[in-house]
Amino acid sequence: MRRQHRKRHASPAELDVFWEIQDELWACMEPILRAYWPARRTGRKVANWRASVNGIIFRMRTGCAWNGLPRQFGDDSTVHRWFRRWCQDGAMQRI
Repeated sequence: MRRQHRKRHASPAELDVFWEIQDELWACMEPILRAYWPARRTGRKVANWRASVNGIIFRMRTGCAWNGLPRQFGDDSTVHRWFRRWCQDGAMQRI
């Protein structure tokens, strides 16, 4: 009798993990985010949205606290504020 071999499932360490949005996906996401935040002529510069989205992904994947975000994603409170704003406005649901 031959023994059947089960398919080996990838362990979590072998799965591809991404923390950064690919260019193709960002091209689809950016117009949705811009629709919820019209350009202004004056005031502060807007935070880097792509870094903020990457920070949101990092936080969701790791479960870290907002203030535990690495600096590469920008200021933790700014990332959290954008996340709340996009959720309240429905941008995250559209994405």
